[in-house]
Amino acid sequence: MSTATTTSHDTGQHTASRTTTQPTNTPTSQTAPNAAQRLRTTMAAVKLSFTWLGVRKTLAPEQRTTAARAFHADRDLLSASKLILDTKNPAYRAVATVRSEASGYWRTVTLPFPEAGIWLLPQNSLGMFASTMQPYRERLQEAARELSSQYDQLKSEAQQRLGTLYNQADYPSTLDGLFDMEWSVVPIEPPQYLVALNPEVFRQEQARVRERRRGGVGGAV
Repeated sequence: MSTATTTSHDTGQHTASRTTTQPTNTPTSQTAPNAAQRLRTTMAAVKLSFTWLGVRKTLAPEQRTTAARAFHADRDLLSASKLILDTKNPAYRAVATVRSEASGYWRTVTLPFPEAGIWLLPQNSLGMFASTMQPYRERLQEAARELSSQYDQLKSEAQQRLGTLYNQADYPSTLDGLFDMEWSVVPIEPPQYLVALNPEVFRQEQARVRERRRGGVGGAV
């Protein structure tokens, strides 16, 4: 609200008049499209995926029966699994380490997006992201080749350690192509509830989540 003073030319007296200034807040419905447009033009949706051999297998029903009998337990209430490869073996730890580091970097430089598996990256950071991820992939492929060269030995050790739980059918004939990673930029359309949010509140929430994640990632997933 503002007050203005005017002078009457007839009487020479000063009179006060009040004028009201209306708020200039822009409705959320008008700012939401702008927020959606900024999301499309400034951010890229990046998806990181891994091809990975599962090394934990659920025991077959007859194996669960044997395990339950040893503990005098009901098989139906028993959940049991086995590791088909020694995950503490240096060759396996090498591939797992690269995956952890690559995932940690991806989550550190991106922001969460409602769609599972997709995170947001500033478009002007795409070049740096790609140049950083490519060495991770090369390291993973090199580590996978070393793991593959020890595969027969790892299977032999597993057979000795698993005893009657060993099952040749659990093991693929080769590890070629079973440890790899790739990333891609996918098109995004901001969800309706997201574009309806106040842009400033959304920006603050992004910053809060990013700071929390940086404090807890520690370079690993």
